[in-house]
Amino acid sequence: MKTRILTTVLLAILQLTSITPSRANAIAGSVAVDSVVDNLINDLESLIYQMETSASVTSFNIRSNLLIVLDNVKILGNELVGKTFSELSDAQKQFFENTQVLVKESLDGANVTLDRVNDIVLNMDEALSRVPGITDRPFVKKYSPSYILKNKGEYSISVHGSLIGNSNPTLLFGGEECEIKTKTERRLDFDCPDSIFTTGDDWVSGTLTVTKKRPWYMIFSSDEEYPYQISVRAIDERIGSYTLSIFSQEEVATRVNREIPNSEANGHCQGARDVVWTYSPAAGCKIDINSINVSHSKSSRSAFNGTHNVTVDGFQVRAVVRNNGTCAPRIFGQRAYVDGRGNVNVNAKWVDVCPQDVEVKKEQLEGVLIWTKEEVFEMPENTQRFVLVVKQVDGQQVVVKGSEVHKWFKVDFDEKGKIAVFRPKDLELAFN
Repeated sequence: MKTRILTTVLLAILQLTSITPSRANAIAGSVAVDSVVDNLINDLESLIYQMETSASVTSFNIRSNLLIVLDNVKILGNELVGKTFSELSDAQKQFFENTQVLVKESLDGANVTLDRVNDIVLNMDEALSRVPGITDRPFVKKYSPSYILKNKGEYSISVHGSLIGNSNPTLLFGGEECEIKTKTERRLDFDCPDSIFTTGDDWVSGTLTVTKKRPWYMIFSSDEEYPYQISVRAIDERIGSYTLSIFSQEEVATRVNREIPNSEANGHCQGARDVVWTYSPAAGCKIDINSINVSHSKSSRSAFNGTHNVTVDGFQVRAVVRNNGTCAPRIFGQRAYVDGRGNVNVNAKWVDVCPQDVEVKKEQLEGVLIWTKEEVFEMPENTQRFVLVVKQVDGQQVVVKGSEVHKWFKVDFDEKGKIAVFRPKDLELAFN
């Protein structure tokens, strides 16, 4: 159920821009904005908690973006204290309604997608711009990456928004502070030490603080600080292991036993006859001449003359059929006696050697796949096909047989060059 919620949080958001009038009127105009905000915060926190308890890595990115939504809902709610829903601009009403629909449907088990959550965040611009006094305050839209590889030394985190470079923004994970490298109104870049992940946890949560400078004339007031929760998940460097099986077509000699019996017999009073039997291999085959074996039987005066003209393409067996005794002359069309009929019987056996194309497994390679490296598999020219089995660290097994695109990686196969290239995806794409 939790995995389903996580995978579903973003399809619901795709439907948010086309909310029906009945849904748009779900929040009565007389309702206090404070009440709407409180309910929305409670529901967002419940949804975020469900994301935290889910085992899915994909849910982590959705959860991280929902935290941005939550922090901005709190800030927007503070600016609208004392107002009723009817007093809000259309953009502000739509923001609250869309966010409410997203959260409610997600809590009810509907699917939600990261793109739709991002739409909510980006559409906050217009909602915030209509609030008096809020247009000059910093506003965080998103940050990246949500995923990093473990044990890579220093990590860079970029934050995007508006007016976020004012004063001195800070990013802290526990007691570790990230060093700011780039600071503009719309982007902040931090370098964070590897030590933030030494706790052994797969993910850490930090606080980004952006500030709004106090007006010059308010000399006794401080800069206003706006905290945002930033979560980063550390991914193992290994994608998984692989087994590559390479198959080729090879010509294999198949031996086929052959046997053909033949016989010849004379009629009475028939003279001697030479008999020749010719034997040939099956189409596409050759005869193993050492396998030829011809047995025979015959009448007493007939002769078996053996095999002749033996080649891989055939051979002959020769014999002479002769009768025994003599025949009386015909008198009035009849003979007083006749001779014995001669006969020869042969049974030829041999082996045909027939070439046949069969699929042979030539190689089987095994190894480890990592996120930071492409793996190139060069195969023999006579490769007929290959099977790449990838066993991912999440327990999934993916079978690849050509150029294919999968969740974590893609494989490009050059049929002519017999080269397959395993290309890991960017972590943000792989886990979204």
